[in-house]
Parts: sequence; structure tokens; C-alpha cells
Amino acid sequence: MPPGAYVFVDFAKSFCRFDNLPASDMAAEGLVCRRAGTIVAVFHTTGQQKTAGLFSGAGSAGKEEYMSKWKTRMMAAFHAGAGTIVALMAVAWFSTAAAALESGFDDKDITYAIERDLSHEGVVSAHLVDIATNEGVVTLSGSVSNLLEKERTVEIVRSIRGVRSIVDRIDVRPVERSDSEIRKDVTFAFVLDPVADSYEVDVAVDDGIVVLSGSVESWAEKNICTNVAKSVKGVRGVDNEIEVVYEGERSDAEIKTDVERRLQLDPYVQDELLEVQVNDGVVKLKGTVGSLSEKAFARTNALVLGAEEVDLDDVSIKFWALDPAKRGAKVIIKSDDALEKAVQDALSFDPRVRVFDIDVGADAGVITLEGEVDNLRAVRAAVEDARRVVGVARVKNFLKVRMAEYPSDREIEENAEYILNWDPVIERYEIDVDVRNGMVYLYGIVDTRYEKEHAADCVSSAPGVVAVVNNLSVGSLAWRWKSDKEIRRSIENELRWSAYVDDENISVKVDDGTAILTGSADTKHEYRAAVENAFDGGAKIVQARLKLNGRKDIETYYYRDTDRYDWWN
Repeated sequence: MPPGAYVFVDFAKSFCRFDNLPASDMAAEGLVCRRAGTIVAVFHTTGQQKTAGLFSGAGSAGKEEYMSKWKTRMMAAFHAGAGTIVALMAVAWFSTAAAALESGFDDKDITYAIERDLSHEGVVSAHLVDIATNEGVVTLSGSVSNLLEKERTVEIVRSIRGVRSIVDRIDVRPVERSDSEIRKDVTFAFVLDPVADSYEVDVAVDDGIVVLSGSVESWAEKNICTNVAKSVKGVRGVDNEIEVVYEGERSDAEIKTDVERRLQLDPYVQDELLEVQVNDGVVKLKGTVGSLSEKAFARTNALVLGAEEVDLDDVSIKFWALDPAKRGAKVIIKSDDALEKAVQDALSFDPRVRVFDIDVGADAGVITLEGEVDNLRAVRAAVEDARRVVGVARVKNFLKVRMAEYPSDREIEENAEYILNWDPVIERYEIDVDVRNGMVYLYGIVDTRYEKEHAADCVSSAPGVVAVVNNLSVGSLAWRWKSDKEIRRSIENELRWSAYVDDENISVKVDDGTAILTGSADTKHEYRAAVENAFDGGAKIVQARLKLNGRKDIETYYYRDTDRYDWWN
């Protein structure tokens, strides 16, 4: 080794390891570390220690915790060229350093990533939400204007790498409405909902808190009732006391089989790292997940027919489980017959669509859905269920909305307007609704893309709607100019923090505002998440050349920022 070279000592491994780093990789007076979550000591070959510390990855140069923060001792001395290299092994360090080493992320960086993502999400009042992070535990405080904002905030925080748990202290401060007004609208919302209208549910309201009672046949149906109540402005909270009553009895073995199947089909859960146990209807999951978001998905999958409760006490969050090289890639369903069966199973688990006779076909990863349903919400749910199955590359939707008796266009228009007027996200906007032969046309201006898509989703539940033409304009849609270098760095940062993307398998180039993504993605959902990250990073156009795991071909697709909520349709 020539004099003047640097040595990189990696304490993140079981044993010290040496890598030669040329001086060009060093900052003028320090180190630029490109290995996330690595404790390093850097020496000059003259024998002089330059610096040492805990780095949290790209963009963290200069944030080192110096060796004085933990005890060290000399382990070995080696001679190289004209200098001496001294390797140090850390034998103890602060618990905060250990936590950061395991996750690879510093608390301050986690807080910044959350603040950045909340600012991207137009539905969230980011300026009113306070965030504090301590050893990966995120405390949320402040206020939002409705339950949907609160729910979306928690969902975003779960998706950030490094988050171990969430303490939710967000206060919901909705528009002032009387309990009688809220009860009237919630009751009518149940009548209009294409699934919940058949449930025997009683609604009471106390100081803005909606209390639901009655009985349904599954946890999924109970959750649908909660979502219906949340969709009305003025609601501060929902106390769901609905009892889940199953028809007949299901054995523990049947419940276990269903849970394992749902975990297998979910692209967001690494099922091979989880063990399922069922005892007297209580589902217990044991094992490892890579993020808080994955843990939430695992819980949802465990709430199958017959499950009394779900125990996640023995599910630990280990951030190495986000790395496919360590956890193993998700097993992809490749044969057409197996994929067809998987989609049929996914549809059977969803109360919004399982009552309909939907024909499923599969051809080289492309799913075709055909048949008739009685509401547009069921069409959207069936398509999304199919897309969520591991191995599905694309969904061709030929489902049709057919009813025994159609309401008039006037009735459809009135119901759509009711839904938009009581929705806590959309109610403040002046949206014009026009209906022709069951097709709903929306006109007006909203602030964000999310609100545009949310409005279309709201009216899709109105009885008689066969399609929605979304002509809403987004007021904040203008693209803010940034240099290609800024955009590339921002996209790489978005990919790095996402719990849904393996950033090491995706390369980013930017040319005149167009982001070019190359590499691979395990699932179509990782592919979609990467495209979303590119838009969030500032790209105005995304060119995706990502090879899906298990498939030989690479197709190039172009997406515009204006279509970011519609590009997968």
C-alpha cells in the first residue's frame, strides 16, 4: 500500500475488515462514507488516526460520533508500505449507537424523512404535525382536521425505514357539527355504501365520537364499517363495538391455512420469515419483519374468517429483513394456473367482491377479469386485489357494472353530491357533478393529486355509477424546476428511505427532468413504489426499465406526473 492511502475499518461485521479507499473518496478534512449503518475508523498509512464514527449512509458525511463515545482497545497492528495500520474493535458503545447501527439510520434523519414525506402528501396538514424520534420510536403530536388525515399520517410514518414503533398523540379537530347531524350523515353513508348497506349496524354519536354496534360475519366487514363512519366530516373518533359472529365453526387448521395463504399472496410481507400458530381461534405470528408497515400488513392478513384475535408479540422488526440478499427474495408465482388460483383466492378473501361470479384468466403474468358486479367500487376493489398478488405483472379489466334496476341519472347525481359534501377531505371544494347514462363526470379544482383520486373513489360507491370521468384540475400541479443533479439525489434519497423498495437494485439517471430507472424489482408493487419515489423526488417524467423478478423481458414504460394516480390502470 503506498504512503498517503487511507484504510477503512468496518466494525459492523463480526470481525474487522480492511478496504483500501483512495484519497479521492475522502472529503478534504474528513470521510465520505457510502456504507449505511457502519462504524468506521479511518487511518492514514503514516499511522495517524484520522477519524472514526457511526455513519448513517448517503448524505451523512460529517455526522460521525467520535471514538470518545465508546470504549475501544487495540487489537492488532499491521505494516503496509511506509506506514502502520492500526485496527480497533469496539467493545462497548452507547445504546443509541447500537440502535442506529442495527437500523442504519439516525433518529434525526428518520425525523427528516418523515417530515419530507408528509410534505409530499397533500392530504396531511404537515405543518400542524410535530415529530420526535428516539431510538426509532416516533412520537406524533399536534392536530389534523379529520380521521382520514390522522390515519394517512400514521400510514406514511410506518413506511419509513428505521421506524420501530409509533406513539400516536395526534388530536383530531374537525369542523364543528352537532351529534344529530353527524349521526344522520353516517346513517345515510351506510345506506349508500354498496357493501355496508346490508349490515345490521346501529349508529350513535357522543360529542363527535361515532359508536357502532351490531354484528357482522368477518373482521374485514367490521373494518368496512369503521371506514364508512370515518368518511363523514365532523367525526372525531370511531368506537367500533360491532361483534364478529361467524356462521358455523372453523378449525384452527383451516384458519392457519388461510392465514398462511394470505401472507404468501401479499407482496408487502415476507411470509417465509413468519411462523403461524393458531390455538382456539387466536392467531399468533412469530418471526421477523423488515418494517412497521410490514408488521401492520401481516396483522391484517391474519384476520381471516374464524380468527378471534391476533398476537404479534413475538414478531420483531429487524431492518436486515428489508435486504433481499439476507432475507431471500419473495417467492414469485410463475405458472398461469397457479397465478389464476392465487387471484381467485385473493378475491374470495375480500367481502367487497366475493359475492360476485368473476372469471379470472392468466397468461404470462397478465390477469384478465371478466364478469358482472352491481357497483363500481367492486370493480376497483377486484382490480386492486388482483394487482396485489405476487407475480401479477398487469391486470386487464373487463368487468361490467350491471343492476337489476338502475336509479335515474338525477338520483345518482344527488347521491354523488351528498357523498362529496360530507367527505372530510373533499367537502371544502366546489366540485360540479354531471351524470349521463350512469357515467359520472367531475369538474372543479382541488389542491392535490391525492384529493383528485379520492374524489373519484368516493363517488364510485354511489349506487348506479358505472364509470367516473375525472376532469378535476390540480391547482398545485405545476412542476418546480430543479437541476438534474438535484432530482437524482432527491430520488435516490426517496428510494433509500422507502420500506417498499430495495434501493440497491435500482439505478437512477436524470436527463432534462426525466428520471430513468434501471435495475430490478421483486414485485409489481415495488416497481410502482419506485416510480412514485421518482415523482416525489422531483421528476416530471419517469422512464422505467425495471426487470421484474422471475421474468426475462424488460419493457420500457413512460409515466407523466399528471397521471401518477392513474398510470397503473
